[in-house]
Amino acid sequence: MKKSVMKKQIKMRLAKYRPGLTDNIIPLDDGDFGENGKFLSSSYDSLKDITKHLDRKMRLKITIPEKHKKGFLPILDQYITLELLFLEKEIKNIKIISFLLLFTAVVTSIIYHFIVETSIFYEMLVVAFWVFVWSCMDRLLFDLPRLRGEENRLLQIANSEIQSFE
Repeated sequence: MKKSVMKKQIKMRLAKYRPGLTDNIIPLDDGDFGENGKFLSSSYDSLKDITKHLDRKMRLKITIPEKHKKGFLPILDQYITLELLFLEKEIKNIKIISFLLLFTAVVTSIIYHFIVETSIFYEMLVVAFWVFVWSCMDRLLFDLPRLRGEENRLLQIANSEIQSFE
């Protein structure tokens, strides 16, 4: 079978899943809830993973079995609240560490200007300066946006519409 024909067949088979994904609908079933009816943490992790691939501008719709509707939202809110608290702490730590690294880089550059160029410390301070600046920028440019994205995704889940089915 030709590769293009096989690719076309696979796309046709997978097309039946596309409407749910474009509508930002996330279906949950009885398997996502424990024997006591509690929403499982593993299902919550799966829910978060699914939202990575959905449109962040649209409101999510989570469908759950009617018998689990009562206890679902408090457990979901609890999971999200714990993660948001952790993310807030991480974001605060990144900002503090970045400030300290930048401050250290500035101090290093001030010391650098007072040392004679022939000194071995001169070269060490140049390297230290760039290491501190790069570490600061790495945290601010890469770590901070990633954590903000996670925070926005959690808020999108918290703001989702919960629909039940029988």
